[in-house]
Amino acid sequence: MKKSHRSLYLIYGILAAIAYCLPVIIFIKRADYTSSWLLFSGCLLFLFSIALFLIQFNKRRNENASTGTLLAAALIATATGVIISVLLSFILILFFVHGFLNQPVPDKVLHAEPSNVIKDKTEGLAFMIFMAATVGNFGAGSFVTILFPFSLKKDQTKEKVSGKQSEL
Repeated sequence: MKKSHRSLYLIYGILAAIAYCLPVIIFIKRADYTSSWLLFSGCLLFLFSIALFLIQFNKRRNENASTGTLLAAALIATATGVIISVLLSFILILFFVHGFLNQPVPDKVLHAEPSNVIKDKTEGLAFMIFMAATVGNFGAGSFVTILFPFSLKKDQTKEKVSGKQSEL
């Protein structure tokens, strides 16, 4: 893995995590179960960010990067984005949910939730955010990772590429 590519993974991982966290801010402020669709819209924005990464990564290789390289690069960017989105979600919860770490019941809890929601200090608010940040974002990133590399390749007749086009 070249050093220049690490910065690309990090940039798009941060971009995907920020795209996910924008609807999370609104969800935390509302703290209502009926607004949980915002978490899924954040996962959709994460998906679009990873798709942009794949398009940019393929353009750097003259629009003919190998399929395996695109798959590996997208998985690295997805993993980076998931890790950063979990960290940013934790920071957002600390910022918006006062008393999350040190009070038995914080000042903001999830309202109108069904009885089968995992109960924690926030009545499931933190659990839903962290599950969407990990499982939802990894699923969205993996979906785009599987779908795009096969359609982005300009020359579909051959897989053999030069050394520069197959670099991670």
